[in-house]
Amino acid sequence: MQLERLAKTLTASLVAAVALSACAPNVTAPAMPSQVRALQADFDACAGNVNGRLDAVVNTYYPDFKRGKFVSVVFPRTDVEVARYLLTDGTQGKSSPGKRCPPSVWTLPQYLELKKKLEHAEALTAEIETAKGLKFNGLVEGNLTYVDLKTNRVLTRTFEFQSR
Repeated sequence: MQLERLAKTLTASLVAAVALSACAPNVTAPAMPSQVRALQADFDACAGNVNGRLDAVVNTYYPDFKRGKFVSVVFPRTDVEVARYLLTDGTQGKSSPGKRCPPSVWTLPQYLELKKKLEHAEALTAEIETAKGLKFNGLVEGNLTYVDLKTNRVLTRTFEFQSR
């Protein structure tokens, strides 16, 4: 008798659960987890800063250089190095305020697109520098350094290369 009552109760509960799940809209659709939203927000913030720097090189400095306008090597290289700093969470490049890309976003496909954009901007910047007789030599204590291609002399003070 008790077994019959238990069977009826379980059957009724199962029927009710099936009925509820059939009526509920999108009960099984996954909600966007807060971690994913936070990750995307982190990426969006750093991408805005990085894109601002790289767009200046690609859309302003390089086209001006190709048109024959004066473009100092300092500005495009600084933007490239700051973009690198932001992309690598401060491990490389020239430091600057702004939202950096934390390591958690380094696996996102959009991050890889930003890295490709950095490579493109760097190639354009190197073309400007080469045309002005300079080769980027890296950063020393956060300052740009160049090698003069004619003399092979290392230029470490901004006034030595900013007017080129």
